[in-house]
Amino acid sequence: MAIIVNDPFTEALTTNLASHTPNTVGDPWVQLAQTGAEGLEVEGGAGTCEAEGNEASDRCIYTSRPNPTVAEYDIAVDVPNVDGVGDDPFLIVARATSDTNLYVVKFDPADQNEMELFKNVAGAGFVSLGTSTTPLVDGDAVLFEIRDATKRVLVNASEEISSADNDITAAGQAGLALGNVIVAGDDISVTWDLDNYIVTTVAPAAPALVTWHPFQSDASGVRIEVIASGFTPPDTPQA
Repeated sequence: MAIIVNDPFTEALTTNLASHTPNTVGDPWVQLAQTGAEGLEVEGGAGTCEAEGNEASDRCIYTSRPNPTVAEYDIAVDVPNVDGVGDDPFLIVARATSDTNLYVVKFDPADQNEMELFKNVAGAGFVSLGTSTTPLVDGDAVLFEIRDATKRVLVNASEEISSADNDITAAGQAGLALGNVIVAGDDISVTWDLDNYIVTTVAPAAPALVTWHPFQSDASGVRIEVIASGFTPPDTPQA
């Protein structure tokens, strides 16, 4: 596991998220999509990320840098303040190559489904992969776990949603969003406060250990036995 982004969202002066560099680990954020005037900002002196202003039926999506170099990773974020009004969602995006090719977790505490996992594959439209009726509350810690075998949403280390879908396989981008990413009538709300955003990549499996045993037979050669991991075989011994 390797932390590639660790951002406590600290700025002396209020700063648009696209002009902010993570304070601990990471490169400047990038705006992936915005349909109106209001984006995400780091609130000066507060140590949180929030909307620049309220806006009806619009959205903004920002992705962190560097992008993951492997397709399996975790996105963690704390939620110090929750918006309890319906149709004002906060979202986490993963494996995003655009705003129409990605996995998204939507948090909308006043909705029938308090949280919901979606995919949109190459612009084909958003498809629900799982829901939870557990509402977020102030101070919750959210984790979006992306693995080839499963996509899981956890709140305070408790699993809320799990899906085996793996239609989007590229590592893509990870990030945060507000507003109508999925539902046209959803709004951007300044009530959400986000903090301590962390992206952690999962190391790929190490190559198999190959042990070379020279032996004499009718077809002189070597015997190859896979027994562990992390070994580079020497030159082939001569019979």
